[in-house]
Amino acid sequence: APEEVQAAVARGLETDPAARHERLEALLAPLEAALKTSGESRVRALMLERVERLWLRGVLDRSLEGGAAIELALEPAPELVDSPWAPWGVESPDDDARSRDLRHILRESNDALLLVGPPGSGKTTLLLGLCRELWRSARLQPDAPAPVVLSLSTYHPEQRPGRSPARHFARWVIDELVAKYGIPRRAVRPWLYSAQVVLLLDGLDETAPDERDAVVEALNAFRAEHPL
Repeated sequence: APEEVQAAVARGLETDPAARHERLEALLAPLEAALKTSGESRVRALMLERVERLWLRGVLDRSLEGGAAIELALEPAPELVDSPWAPWGVESPDDDARSRDLRHILRESNDALLLVGPPGSGKTTLLLGLCRELWRSARLQPDAPAPVVLSLSTYHPEQRPGRSPARHFARWVIDELVAKYGIPRRAVRPWLYSAQVVLLLDGLDETAPDERDAVVEALNAFRAEHPL
């Protein structure tokens, strides 16, 4: 049992009544907190297990079929994205633009990364390779954000004017995590607002061409409101 629980129970078992808790609530509070933390840990472990089963073993390993992925030569395309350093009025820090370590590139790009390329160029394999590295960190470090893969091909932008695209996209993320991963809805919302997940979004090129700009707009609006 956690140290807080042991201390609370030990105090409740003191021989001297004056040394015990004055009220029962003082004993229950650390016990309830421990139960909550334990429940959150179980939900996180469940999500990591399903990410591994559905995407890492179910898609990545099967696509490689026991072989190794070919290392792709990555090229920077800064003209396709807004620089995360622009709001600060400074230039991007010097970096090895040809690095093949996606975790390094993700960190240096202020935790936001866009992979582009023609169909069949290996974007999904790269994405899932990054997912595996983040998954390993999340397994070893309880405070590391957990990666989750979603397909943008199932997202359809809000059609009604005046509605918040960020809120609509957030509802879609929550619905997908509940439906595809079986995560309790009550657990998902706090994750989005406390940077406990890394969203790995695949399949932008599979969305309807006439909706693609609206999908990007909704995604940018969502990112502006969530510390992912």
